[in-house]
Amino acid sequence: MLRLEDLIDSFSGAKNHEDCWDQARRSISQVGGNAINVVSYDLLTKNIHWVRSSMNHSWLNDYTAQNFASSDPFVQFLDTPNSESVVAAGSIERKVAPSLDEYELNHQLIDAGYHSLVAMKVLGSRPNEGRMIVLSSDQKIEEFYGSEKQLLLRRLASVMGMFLGAPQDNSSLNSLGLRSEHLTPRELEVLTLLADGKRNDAIAHKMGIAEVTIRKHLLSARKKLGAVTREEALVKAILQGRIQP
Repeated sequence: MLRLEDLIDSFSGAKNHEDCWDQARRSISQVGGNAINVVSYDLLTKNIHWVRSSMNHSWLNDYTAQNFASSDPFVQFLDTPNSESVVAAGSIERKVAPSLDEYELNHQLIDAGYHSLVAMKVLGSRPNEGRMIVLSSDQKIEEFYGSEKQLLLRRLASVMGMFLGAPQDNSSLNSLGLRSEHLTPRELEVLTLLADGKRNDAIAHKMGIAEVTIRKHLLSARKKLGAVTREEALVKAILQGRIQP
């Protein structure tokens, strides 16, 4: 089993965030994993700072095109007090699925090569920053997350939380750099301030416009992003590299 000290040493020797990311991919491969997702978020507001993924670009395209963020159990997991969540792809029966989208997501993960996914909440490298580390594998859940490997995966997630940073280029294939309709500068400014934790009245005061205008900008941005809620709009804007809180 990889020792915690060895894991820390392997990441400490990295020269920059990209080297850390490469080390993370090597580390997850050593324990039977095939991809990493990292979500940086505010521990108090749950606003997302940035997201990075090593899943294949074809799957990320499908995920975004089908609006799976609105039914992703790991997105919902962020708002719970739980520290770990496990998903076995292909395990949900249609007749008991919470929704058709959640059923489709659960089963399409199999086709994409992600049979097991384990999400863990750990502390980030900045004050009040949390990280959700999602580790995936093409192994069955009992093999990838069996009792003998759980401690190892927890250690790996904790070290990733300390060392991994935001991508240098949000339009890279490692991010969800998919774009739909053009957002106006005002819409981007409102989303950026919203991601910073500001409320509508504070945004209106800072921008020198009426609060009703802020709501109109948010509604327009949501429609362009195909988002049902403003929280979902924030997630999509960050994933697509449109804003960088």
